[in-house]
Order: sequence, then structure tokens, then C-alpha cells
Amino acid sequence: MDPNRAHRVQVGAKSEFRVYQSQPEDYRQDMTVLLSGGRGSTGRVGGATSSTVPRRSIRSGPFSVRLLEEFRLTCGRDATILLPATGERVLAFLALHEHPVRRCTVAGSLWPESSEAHSSGSLRSALWRVSRTARGAIETDGSLLKLAPSVAVDVRDLVTIARRLRDGQVPSNPASIIARLEEELLPDWHDDWIVVNREHWRQIRLHALETLASMLRRTGDCSTGARSTPSTCGELCVSMKVIDVTDNDTEVRLADGETFVLQVSENASTGYQWSAVRVPDVVELIGDDVVAPGTVVPGAPGLHRFTFVARGSSSGRVVLELRRSWEQRPEPEERFEVKISTDRPGGSAPEDGADERGIEDLDDEI
Repeated sequence: MDPNRAHRVQVGAKSEFRVYQSQPEDYRQDMTVLLSGGRGSTGRVGGATSSTVPRRSIRSGPFSVRLLEEFRLTCGRDATILLPATGERVLAFLALHEHPVRRCTVAGSLWPESSEAHSSGSLRSALWRVSRTARGAIETDGSLLKLAPSVAVDVRDLVTIARRLRDGQVPSNPASIIARLEEELLPDWHDDWIVVNREHWRQIRLHALETLASMLRRTGDCSTGARSTPSTCGELCVSMKVIDVTDNDTEVRLADGETFVLQVSENASTGYQWSAVRVPDVVELIGDDVVAPGTVVPGAPGLHRFTFVARGSSSGRVVLELRRSWEQRPEPEERFEVKISTDRPGGSAPEDGADERGIEDLDDEI
């Protein structure tokens, strides 16, 4: 007798279904109810009596999955579909993957501490639970699983918007986009796989917000956005200056204590990396971060972000260079330079070159 299968057994004068102990508990409960006729019947599960399970209405879409701030599965505009925790996690995992995922990958990610047989059984149970409530939300193709193309996912929609921003498309309603980009990915979930995806989402939305702020500053629409959401768009456009390669060899005027970012494209797979080779005393380097690309395509470029804060009243030039660390070429592959000026109280900024020294000079002094 296969211990992983359900069998009809004779117990005294009664005939009942018994699902053996080697299967996960939720799978054994579901199979007991299913084999007993699919109604709220009572059966024997590993020697214990299972609780009555009511029949649930089966919906067939269209479905929407919300992952920002909370998990929610809806059918149509208003109908919220309640799922067990295992079903929610399977849907969320597939919603974060645009391409089909192998069953073993899903099972291993959602039940990492279980054996292969146990995690596979738990996945089968979760899939069955989803299918009896949200029919057609998940598509299967042999060993592959994916969310049905008709299922809308809020995170995917915003990733598409972030890609359009990267391509230079200005949105018609920036205030609404900013509000949506401020939402966190399932903040109350702490599984390892969601923590990784949450960090990826944080990088994507940070890049999108910075790009949008730069667009609004250049087009002069920042004040409109600030009136709509003063705590987000206004602060983003006023207090955070984002300077990219289009500002190369220009002058930027700052107030004492103002923060700005020099943002350049970088592809680590080529070996080329940006570094700050000259930092004047008028600014302080407070951040040096590499933002991953907003795509899973191998070799896609990311962003290197140098964050500075203005100190005092002076002027000088910040210089970035793109090089391979092992090459000894006298000239860099690329050079990005911008003049930073802050006004003295009651006067103008001093001439360029005052109180300026390079990182190499500081290293020599040390």
C-alpha cells in the first residue's frame, strides 16, 4: 500500500477514507474532505477527526493581486477572495516572477526547512486550495507554474512605469505615481524570498523616484506635483537634486546643508567602475551606492550614485572617472565633472579652485 495515497478502509461496519501520516497536514485534511464527497463531512485523518470545511464559491476572474502594503486577491472591482496563508504565498511568489517557475523552485522557496517530498506535497495542497476558490489564476505546464496572463499585479504595473521613466517618458499624473512608489512590498511578511524581493523593489522605486524628480525639475512641473502631495513630491524635487551626465561640465548652485546626487550609468560586468577622484572641501561625500538594474536581463547596466552634502560657502569641482581598476591608462574611459558653488552671506562664491583637493592627495597625506 502506497503510504502517500488515500485509501478506502473498512473500520467495523463503516467504510471511510484514510489519508496517511506521511503527507502534510493541510494536504491530508483537504484530501479527506475531497474523497468524502467534497462537502463538510467528517473523516479520519491520521487517527484524528477533521473539522467541518464549508463549501466555497469558485470564481473564475478577472483577478487582481495586490502586493504593496498588504496581500489581497480580488475578483472584479470589489469582491475580495479569502485564501489560506499557503495559497497567498504561492500566488505572491508567482506574481513576483514574470516567467514560468519550476515546481521544485516554488516548493523549495516556500518550505525551505521541509524535505523535498513534504514541500512538494504542501505545494500540491496549496495549488488545490487556490484552484477551488480562484479557478484559472494559476497556469500549469508540466513542471512549470506561472500566474495567468489575465491576472493584474500592482507591482508589475509599477515596474512597467519605472521602465518608461527610465526611457524618458513623462507620466501624465506624477503625484499619483509618487504616492504608489512610496508603498512597501508586503511589509508584514518575513520569509527569506520576500526579503530579497523587497530589497529589489526598494532599489527599483528609488531609481524611479529619482528619475521622476529630475524630470519634474527640468520640465518645471515640480510645483504642480508639490501642490498635490506636498510631503512627497515637493520635498523630493526641492531638497534632493539629481545630477546626471546631461549636466556634465555645468555649474550647480547649492545652499549650505543641501543634499544632491551625482548619478551615472555603470555596468559592472564590463569591469568599468566610476570613482570620485576629486572632491572639494565645499561638499562632503556621504554615500557611494550601486543600484541594481530594474530588469533581470544579464549584463544590463545599473546606476552608480554618489551622494554629497554642501558644507560652508565656497566653490569647487567634483570629478568622477570611469576606469578598469587593473588598467594603467593615463586617461579614463569617461570623465564627469560638475562645478559646485554655494553663496557666501552677502557676497558671491569664491573663484574656482579654492580649498580643493583630490582623494589621491588625501591618500598621500595619510
